[in-house]
Amino acid sequence: MSAWPIVLVGLLVAVQAWPGAEGVLGGGRPGVAWLVAWSVSVKAGLVVIGWWRVHRAMRARRDGRGAFVSAEAWVRRLRGLVLVSLALDLGLGWLGAVRAGVGDWVGVDEAVAALPALGAWWGLTMAAWPLERRVREARLIGAIDDGGGLTEEMGHGLRRGAWGYAADRARMEWLPLLVVMGLAMGWQEAIDRWAGGRGGAWWVEGVRLSGVLAVLLALPWLVRWSWGLSAMRGMELAEELGAAWRAAGCRAGRVMMWRPAGGQANAAVVGLIGWGRVVMVSEALVEGLTADQRAAVIGHEAGHVRHRHMVWLGASSVALVMLGGAGAKWVALTAGLDAATAEAVALGAGLAVWGWGFGVVSRMAERQADAHAVRALSEASGFDDGGAGAGTTTDAAVAAMSGALGRVAVLNGAAESRWTWRHGSIASRRRALSGLIGREVNRYPADAAMRWAKRATFAGLAAAAGLWWVGWI
Repeated sequence: MSAWPIVLVGLLVAVQAWPGAEGVLGGGRPGVAWLVAWSVSVKAGLVVIGWWRVHRAMRARRDGRGAFVSAEAWVRRLRGLVLVSLALDLGLGWLGAVRAGVGDWVGVDEAVAALPALGAWWGLTMAAWPLERRVREARLIGAIDDGGGLTEEMGHGLRRGAWGYAADRARMEWLPLLVVMGLAMGWQEAIDRWAGGRGGAWWVEGVRLSGVLAVLLALPWLVRWSWGLSAMRGMELAEELGAAWRAAGCRAGRVMMWRPAGGQANAAVVGLIGWGRVVMVSEALVEGLTADQRAAVIGHEAGHVRHRHMVWLGASSVALVMLGGAGAKWVALTAGLDAATAEAVALGAGLAVWGWGFGVVSRMAERQADAHAVRALSEASGFDDGGAGAGTTTDAAVAAMSGALGRVAVLNGAAESRWTWRHGSIASRRRALSGLIGREVNRYPADAAMRWAKRATFAGLAAAAGLWWVGWI
């Protein structure tokens, strides 16, 4: 799941948390028609720029690869600018203007406020289709030349065209998150209206929390429906992946086949509770990796579960946003700014601190998951180098995990040096893995780093709770 929908939802949630920041840039409160024209025209302009850059890349005769990479980077930057424009919209009073037009219905006003940004995302994704089509064609030809790794989804994705590509990306990237967060935000707003003056009572907060937890527990079923997951083909493959999952330390959870748009090689796990957990392995990953590499990928996903990365990422997000916002608010008020402006500064600073900190913690979690897979493989039969003692990391285990990462880069047509916000680069992760050979399996640097991150998160939550108790947050 990409960062784009996470940030979009974060902006809407942050405006709810700091209501004084909404409309602070509007001054005299611009009219609804002016705000609609501003919001739509800015995002339409970003889409036009994206189409123009892709058109130039497709017509490039020299340095075609460089033009493609540049155009792809431009589309990513423009998607980021769409979120920046949404933040400006909210600062100008966009949410209030929407409520003036459609009313303050539970969840409806937030959904309508997000429509221009979602429309711009859709337009930019369609603009990027010619680039994606070339990549898929090259991947398909390469798979045919190699005599393996050919999947039905590769050809199916080419037949769907730009609209189908955008629909698949939307379904995969932000539909589950937006539905879950929309339900959670709607539940919160409904409880606020129902509770009235009783807000803050322990039983009201209990009802509020139980509804949010129920929505989160429903996420695996929502993913199954929206992503079209299916049972693994063949009993032998299902038993192989299930055994790898159990060997990595997880008993509950079901491994299912995933067919992402375009046939990308990928894997993921969703679900906080074991009986509802789903481990998703893409068809291209199953076909393109060896059995050892598949076991390493399963071990990586098991690492996320065993170390409770989703819980800690959520907890760190709360601590980062609250402390970043509270610190910026204190600075703003100390500098003599009015309360509304201080709220806007707190909102911007909270999101900025979260953007930095969440990426750092997420990349640390990925390295710990890599290390967990290596540990599980080193302790499994068939990965003993012979010379390594018990409790020592083996060459074979590292080779399986590192080889899986390298193969994923090849299957997806991505450079190993490409850096991403949540995962870092494959090249840096492979270098970290090579340093584990011969180490004791219980003394990995990634484990020590995550222990410090968890301690910092716990301290941050305690500090945020204290500030909330005294009424500063």
